[in-house]
Amino acid sequence: MADWGLPHVRSLRAGLREVRSGLPNGIARVLLVLNDREIVLRHGFITKTQKTPPEALALADKRRRDCEQSEED
Repeated sequence: MADWGLPHVRSLRAGLREVRSGLPNGIARVLLVLNDREIVLRHGFITKTQKTPPEALALADKRRRDCEQSEED
């Protein structure tokens, strides 16, 4: 999946990526993590701004950590 990139997919931080798709009323975004051969969706939302909201990043990070922790148990 190394060929994933802009303009539709970009890396955000710590393995978290964002997929974007334009809509008439905004931008649909899905925050995801790549695990081995899986794509794990962490959060989806629609925004009218170009910037990813910090709350969305925090929620996706929390869900990523929760999933990693449950895999260890």
